[in-house]
Amino acid sequence: GQLATGLLMNQTLTEFEIPFVKLSGLKVDLSPDWIERKEAETPDPTGFDPTPNPVQWTIRDLDLSDSVFTLSGYDGREGRAALPRIEFDGALSLAKLQFAGGRLTSPEPLEIALSQIAVGAPEAQFASAETLRATVNKVESLIEEQTISSISLVGVEVFHTDETFAPFRRVDEAASENTTAEETAGMPWSIESLQIDEGVYVMRETTFGTKPAPRIETTVAGTLRDLRFWGEVGFASEEDSELRISQTRLWAPGVA
Repeated sequence: GQLATGLLMNQTLTEFEIPFVKLSGLKVDLSPDWIERKEAETPDPTGFDPTPNPVQWTIRDLDLSDSVFTLSGYDGREGRAALPRIEFDGALSLAKLQFAGGRLTSPEPLEIALSQIAVGAPEAQFASAETLRATVNKVESLIEEQTISSISLVGVEVFHTDETFAPFRRVDEAASENTTAEETAGMPWSIESLQIDEGVYVMRETTFGTKPAPRIETTVAGTLRDLRFWGEVGFASEEDSELRISQTRLWAPGVA
């Protein structure tokens, strides 16, 4: 990867400013082992003065581009998160980011762009998308309120078979075994608006229980609003949404 940056500071060393940060060409595997190592390297705050640190950091013109991220190994066991394998090219831009008093804040929206998204193992891919664009009003809205203002998906394709859906079943079983009542009572994540632009859904070679499911091919588009999931709500929405299904083809179970 490549990094370009700079550093400014005041005479009392209480204010630091990074005028720009340019990151590109990163290849990051966000595995559980990597996360655990980073947590182990974080200093233990026990015994430190609890008085808030007076130092303020400001980062301007944060730009990340041409980078590839992979999430794998999240099987829900040993307290880990439960997620299928996900790979994507990532980019983000932010005009100003501040850290002071133990809080990250930003006066302007954060824009995140993902492309070439793949969900599932390469040999049994469940879903893909050309691009995902997300907007967050402020960084603190994402961190403290777990709220995403908008998500736009383009070029979504879902290929649902018993083989491609198997990781989700394993993840769900592992999460159920390791989830406590305290964990399910947390704050839910919220998406204020989710727009799907002409997605494709295919289901074939699938069984529900022990019975074969019909084969389905259809296109899906629409806008979903006020989506709240996980935490104590499970899943909820109180706003009207629009979902358009077209060019649908249906075959009886067992028909190729």
